[in-house]
Order: sequence, then structure tokens, then C-alpha cells
Amino acid sequence: MLRSSGDRKSGPPRSIATPKNRLVTRWPQIVVLFGLLAYLLVSLNRLAVFPPLGEDESWIAAAPYKLATQGVLGSDLITGYYGVERHHYETDEEGD
Repeated sequence: MLRSSGDRKSGPPRSIATPKNRLVTRWPQIVVLFGLLAYLLVSLNRLAVFPPLGEDESWIAAAPYKLATQGVLGSDLITGYYGVERHHYETDEEGD
């Protein structure tokens, strides 16, 4: 028996809402979740082994953090000092 367009029930078609299709679309999320759980199980008991942060580590991480979050290679640690918030200057350690 065919239904008219007025008799059609609202909601997604049955072929989309099947449990198998939901599992297929969620497998990347499941893999990431299991990976995070495995990482936490391996690393949580080792947190006490790592030393506390040193005084220069925040300075080193500030420019890459701003690049990742705002798309600008700069440092907010000394904002206003010759445009450092918009630029990042590195010196060559070997003196070349």
C-alpha cells in the first residue's frame, strides 16, 4: 500500500537510523576514546616522576601556543615591547 505525502511519518528514514549505521559513523570517535583511555592508563602512574616546570619553559612555549591558538608567531609574555606580541625572534645558539 502506498502512502500519500500527507500520511508520511516525520523523522529520519529507517535506513539512516539503524544501529549498524550509527556504529559505522561513530567508529572514529570510539577509536579515539580507546586511545585516550589507554594513554591515561599508561601515563597516570608516571606523573610523579616528571620534574616541575622550570623558569624558562613558559617562555619557550609561549610563541608556539600563540601560533596554535591565534595563528600569530609572537609572544604575549612581553606585550608592547617592540611588537613582540606580533613577532617572534630567535637567536642562533651556534653563532652562525
